[in-house]
Amino acid sequence: MKGFVMNISRILGEFSSRHVALTIVVCALISAWAMIIELKPQVQYFMDKIESSYDSLIPEITIKDGKASIKEKQPHYLSSSSDREMTLVIDTREKKQREAYEHIKETPYGVALSSDFVVLKNQDQLSEMSLKNFPDMVINSTTLLEVLNEYSFKLWLLAWFVFIIYFLIAKSAQVFIFALIPILLSRRLNCELSFTEATKFSAASMILPVIVVFLLKSLSLLSSVESIIYFGLFVIILVRITREHIKASLENPPLLN
Repeated sequence: MKGFVMNISRILGEFSSRHVALTIVVCALISAWAMIIELKPQVQYFMDKIESSYDSLIPEITIKDGKASIKEKQPHYLSSSSDREMTLVIDTREKKQREAYEHIKETPYGVALSSDFVVLKNQDQLSEMSLKNFPDMVINSTTLLEVLNEYSFKLWLLAWFVFIIYFLIAKSAQVFIFALIPILLSRRLNCELSFTEATKFSAASMILPVIVVFLLKSLSLLSSVESIIYFGLFVIILVRITREHIKASLENPPLLN
């Protein structure tokens, strides 16, 4: 740790505002990729769950010429009769379309599929979505997984982009907020330090914690204390870098003209 801090302290002499911005971008990219790594097993578990359980919970739905149908006895309730909050029901019987509204009238939330439309209920608000323009399809675990697999690459790219935007904001905020630590510490020790210099220290201190968290996520280790490790390491490195700077400044004060 001491050697790392000494190396960072020497590098900071060449550190500019451009390097601070570049550090934030790189850390955001690494953190976003770490989140993707962490999410992948969870997504795979969700996909496996669909494959193993979907068909036993939800009947196969066929949509043809703008009309939905199922083979099971109807109305087919997906929610429990004891659930007082939400009703999920399928009733595609001919000439029973308007009963979709009756099925969900007792609960504040509900979804009802009839042969011609889907009714959505949110408290007192009711909305109806027609199936008229829906393409012909069969909805079951196989077709659902096919759709998810077809668009998985685009979905992962979208997720990574969202994470990058989030971490660009988060890491920038961390650099500026944590820059207050070297400022307060330097003032306490009677050493002048500008906010620009403090942000350099803060950005440099963030590098190792980001790498450590990336490795922890990659190895699926210590996820419950990950934040403590990240911020603890961040503060320790930042304080030590600041102390090294203050020590060097006091030993070699600037020459006065």
